[in-house]
Amino acid sequence: MLDDINTFSEIARNIATVLGILIGGTWSLWVFFLSRTFAGSLIITQTLKEMTNINSIPIAIIEVRVKNIGRSKVDLEYCSINGGEIPDAIYSRDHIYTIGTEPIDTEDPTNRAFSQLIFKERKRIEPNEETSEEIAVVLSNPISSTSNPNLFRVDVVFKAKEIKKYWTSGAIYKR
Repeated sequence: MLDDINTFSEIARNIATVLGILIGGTWSLWVFFLSRTFAGSLIITQTLKEMTNINSIPIAIIEVRVKNIGRSKVDLEYCSINGGEIPDAIYSRDHIYTIGTEPIDTEDPTNRAFSQLIFKERKRIEPNEETSEEIAVVLSNPISSTSNPNLFRVDVVFKAKEIKKYWTSGAIYKR
């Protein structure tokens, strides 16, 4: 009788060990490989398409492209374009930041001459899908402005819905 109990407990321990190894292996495969493979991943590019003047007001046409290079859809909470001119008085190498490091400080009103939501009609970006939008950005009005800066900067921020993830793209353009 004691031998039967020992045999049964040994079989139960072996089954528990095998199940633990299988569950642990499956979990680590998911956490370290599959979840990263299936995560959404976006590339945001922006291009200065054209500079024009309408009634002596300078306008920049910026094209923003978003491509999902991941294997799962990315639901859109919001996508915004923000930026402003860089006044010649404060222009220095210290004020030019590495593109893509962090968004423009939008709390500083001098950095946020324009801000608007883009891709408002989009709800999500599917895998391998690419979408684009052209945005007209009004730069300083030379009639009411004493300075006419040569540089302006633009940030695009894409915030994913229901996850704490966002993608940014930053650029500095010359007039």
